[in-house]
Amino acid sequence: MIRKLIAPLLVIAALAMPLHSASAEPAWDGFVNSTLYPIRVHYTNSAGLAKAEEALGYAESSWEIQVEQMGFTVPTTEDATGDQAPGIRIFLDPDAAHNQFEFIGDIPNTPWTDCSSRAIVTTLSPTWYFKSVVCHVMNKNMLLADDCGEGYFARKSTATAVQVLIDPEDLLFVQYCLPDFQSSPFLGLSCMFMTQELGYYVYGSGLFMLFLEEQYGSNDGTLLSNIWEAARQNGTVTVGGMGITMDVPNQPTLFDAIETVLGSTTLDEAFILFAEWRYFVGVRHDGEHFLFGDLWGGGEIAIESEWTLAALPLNTEVPNNLPNEYGSVYLSLDLNGIDDEHGVRFAFTGDSAATWNVDVLLLLPDGTADVQTVTLDAQSTGELTIEQLTGYDQAVFIVSNLGQGNADPDFPDCAAGATFYYDLEEVATSVPPQITDVDPAELLSGTDHHVWVNGADFADGAQVAFDSADVLVTSVTFIDESTLSVDLTVAAEAVPGPVAVTVTNPNTLSDTLTGAVTLIAPAVIEPKDTGCSCAMSTDASKSSLALWFLLLGLGLGLQRNRSRRRTPLC
Repeated sequence: MIRKLIAPLLVIAALAMPLHSASAEPAWDGFVNSTLYPIRVHYTNSAGLAKAEEALGYAESSWEIQVEQMGFTVPTTEDATGDQAPGIRIFLDPDAAHNQFEFIGDIPNTPWTDCSSRAIVTTLSPTWYFKSVVCHVMNKNMLLADDCGEGYFARKSTATAVQVLIDPEDLLFVQYCLPDFQSSPFLGLSCMFMTQELGYYVYGSGLFMLFLEEQYGSNDGTLLSNIWEAARQNGTVTVGGMGITMDVPNQPTLFDAIETVLGSTTLDEAFILFAEWRYFVGVRHDGEHFLFGDLWGGGEIAIESEWTLAALPLNTEVPNNLPNEYGSVYLSLDLNGIDDEHGVRFAFTGDSAATWNVDVLLLLPDGTADVQTVTLDAQSTGELTIEQLTGYDQAVFIVSNLGQGNADPDFPDCAAGATFYYDLEEVATSVPPQITDVDPAELLSGTDHHVWVNGADFADGAQVAFDSADVLVTSVTFIDESTLSVDLTVAAEAVPGPVAVTVTNPNTLSDTLTGAVTLIAPAVIEPKDTGCSCAMSTDASKSSLALWFLLLGLGLGLQRNRSRRRTPLC
């Protein structure tokens, strides 16, 4: 109800209004000075002294937190005579057109592209909004002390993140900024829109800056202040017309500065993780992502398409909203009814001119999730079969467009997204193994053996068993889906004959091959029957046989000698 009543006012007086350069300071009827910090609040009679004192209290609190604790740079302001001094001047004027800050001029005693500034606040009520505006414009003036050349996204997202770090339940963020941003996740991270529906989108992108603080910083604002210091470039600022110009390019950009401060983490890697985090907001808060995500009800991410198993298969499905650079599309599949014998296959094909990432959140009943990633090739195609889905409530596919490696937050392409399509189907995943043969197939009793079990659909962790207590399997090694290496021992007393073998995969499905191997007893040499009634021991038999061969050899030798003597010499 609150939003419906005051939304027109907020859009008219939105923080998203254009920035103005300043030629002369606004009119004022009085002012109040801080005794703690270099802050002065000017007011017109229509604003009144009481509002000026209220604003001064908000400004002093903001200064203490943003400068002394977070480490943001002290801003520079300028009076009507052109004298510059550290500090900030805020002008309260309910008759002004917009809440805004104004560039005043270059700061000549610093080498980087900073500028002096002042703030104009026109919305003096309701109290919660007045407080948010003062906090917001305070931070923007501090950001100008680091880099006047950064664009709308950089300033507005950072200032919003700072106001939420100060007050996680900030109503401006919860009721307006975050819902606008989360309602259209396919839009680019740094896009800005001057419409009733998406006027607060760029402020909601402060969620990304909050993510950076929580994931890579100390969640106290110091990471953000370091990023802005890293965004500086040396040069001179000229103020005129509706903005500023610089004598150098805005390099590094805020994106460049983020990568500098994050070090080994790239912007792409950070955004991929952010695309997961932003799902866990509001009613989807799981306690493992945004610290205050449970306070942000109404800011849940919009799901592009929601499917059930009954709707599958989907072939060459194209979403209605294609993702801009650093935008994401969310697709969900209700897993109710899935069993251990089935899984889902997701196949993806994206415009090869862009870089893509596809992650899958497998949501558990407690709201937490396991994450799998679809591996994509150089042509931006790939597929993933997800097995053993019982126990999961939902699968959420996050498709993110990471652009072409040259993203500029000051000039985002927010008109058209990159094309992709996907297939989604339920598939049978629990396939039983198939045994074709065992090599070697004959096993001698009382011996250790190494055999190969051949077949198809073997799984890592498969077990092998023989249908005989006399065959002991000592080890099984998974070679590939068609080969298992098996070490075994056959007992000396094993009964000869055929024995079956069974292979059981970890999913408990199995196959049995009857008569896969044959057990063979060792050979026994029987004594020759000579007609002698006396029994001969084995050793005696062996000795007699050896003697017989020796005598036979001597007889043959004598015969050859006799033959030679009867043969003439020539």
